[in-house]
Amino acid sequence: MVIQRKKLAIIGLGGQSRSELIPALIKMEDRCEIVAICDINEEFVKKTKELLPNFGKIVVYQDYKKLFNQISKKGSLKFDGIILSVPHFLHGEITKLAIKKGISVFKEKPFGISLQEATEISDLAAKEGVQVYTVTKRQFYPSYAKALELLSEKVIGLPYMYSARHFMSNGNLYEGWRSLVEFSGGGVLIDLGYHLLDVITRYFGEAKEANLNSSNVARPNYIYDVEDAAALNILHSNGVYGMLQIAALSGPKEESLEIRGTEGRMIVSKKDIIMYDIAGEEINHHFFEIDSIDAVVEALDEFISDKRSVWLENISHNMKIMRTIDRAYKKT
Repeated sequence: MVIQRKKLAIIGLGGQSRSELIPALIKMEDRCEIVAICDINEEFVKKTKELLPNFGKIVVYQDYKKLFNQISKKGSLKFDGIILSVPHFLHGEITKLAIKKGISVFKEKPFGISLQEATEISDLAAKEGVQVYTVTKRQFYPSYAKALELLSEKVIGLPYMYSARHFMSNGNLYEGWRSLVEFSGGGVLIDLGYHLLDVITRYFGEAKEANLNSSNVARPNYIYDVEDAAALNILHSNGVYGMLQIAALSGPKEESLEIRGTEGRMIVSKKDIIMYDIAGEEINHHFFEIDSIDAVVEALDEFISDKRSVWLENISHNMKIMRTIDRAYKKT
């Protein structure tokens, strides 16, 4: 049986595309092929060329609108989906254009720059029956998947509280489009915080309440109107309460989730899970290998399967995250 490879176009060739998305697609050459790439930055195109062994067969565009215009021309470029890795403010416009053309979209987070934009994308995708898949890699990391399994098995009893932390140092994070809420949708909450909000929502369901305390005064020599440090208090409908702390100001890089239950607690990171009994004694320590590219491969496999139930669930999940973010920003 001959498997028809999915023809894909990549829009946005920045660091995320070149470090993870393209390497993942190369691993999947038996299931999909890159037929076009698009970026206004010629240097990014040049660097991408060095990654792709079949670059000579790939059509290059600088304007995504010209790429989409080729679809309606006889004998022109044909593809099944786009891989979208662009600044936040371009997500909505490009995604909605693709949906109207009947082209599936695999995109980076966030789902939208605002809840309004996310709702427009969700409604349009459902109306047209066109897939929109937002990749959230944590669900494919072995440690986070194992932690969900342990919670389901009630290894620490009933969870009642958690503390999530995600810190990193990024000196230029709030330069350019990221520095203005008009273009970014917000600061660390909608950007860095999206990763652990994804995990928290999978574990405990949608937030019932979300109260945000944040600041943007840590870098007085920068001009920006988004938060660079934040603490989000969350109450879920099942009674679980937690706090998410996020900042992009100083190192070392840290990402962890501590969950307390009626019979113990666990601390989850990308690389391990440490289990404690109710007395606080360590009872188990699980170690895991992580591969971001393999996580993207798993997400892409879900995308190219184009199963309606899968991508509708993906949209539903990301809408829960967007509603939490919206609640938090509205109360700030």
